[in-house]
Amino acid sequence: MNTFEIGDKVVYPNHGVGIIEKISNRLVSGKFERFYLLRICSNDILVMVPTANAGDVGLRKIIERRDVEQLISFLSNHQLLTQKDWKDRFKENSEKMRTGSIFHVAEVFKNLVYLSRVKPLSFREKRMLDRARFLLISELSTVMNLAELEIEDRNLLSLLEENRPLHVIIAIGSGAQEKLGYYLRENSSHRPAIHCTGAALGFVTGEQIPIPVWAYRLYLGWLLRLMTQPHRFVPRLMRALELPWLIWKYGENLPPIWRKNGRSVICDP
Repeated sequence: MNTFEIGDKVVYPNHGVGIIEKISNRLVSGKFERFYLLRICSNDILVMVPTANAGDVGLRKIIERRDVEQLISFLSNHQLLTQKDWKDRFKENSEKMRTGSIFHVAEVFKNLVYLSRVKPLSFREKRMLDRARFLLISELSTVMNLAELEIEDRNLLSLLEENRPLHVIIAIGSGAQEKLGYYLRENSSHRPAIHCTGAALGFVTGEQIPIPVWAYRLYLGWLLRLMTQPHRFVPRLMRALELPWLIWKYGENLPPIWRKNGRSVICDP
């Protein structure tokens, strides 16, 4: 049986990532029982779980970083196992979601994504797909020490309101660009056509690997590229590590920029 300590990051089935804040004894039906008090990170709700039943309800620690590659490999393969009858399928998927296993959740997510491309999902299956997506993103973002992305750009919005273009092209990468596009669409008064092209030209030329649907939906295209094309993306990541130093050194003043081999390069003497 898994045991947890205060401060452990855990997953509570169908609720997502939480943190063990307290372990205490409480009097229940005339006898003392030991409880985990955990706070769900997504909504700040406190949940009490009897330590004796923690395994039965599916409470577990978050996965390790080494498990991420296995999870991505599972999502990438084309093996699909799903019931044809929606009632049987919904029952089977509900049972998998209750286990708390991220691989069971990933299986539900992958199957429902595939089905959604074949035919419209029922309302209940749409909600299950959204829940599976949320559970995957929340745990992976925790494991990889990433904040779930919220994007807005008020300066860009003001620029759009001033110029009122008919078309807006956003090419900043999957996940981020869709959220920015959604923000602009919802807050712009004239509703321009917004095109999120990402690395479209790179896909056409073959310089970028194609990103499968599941990775787009989980905003993990960058991670897949990093793992499959390290020679291209690791240097970019290492270059990005200079950013905190540049911000500290220059603040709001741009550092000198010069051209090298046809590219703009920050000159930091």
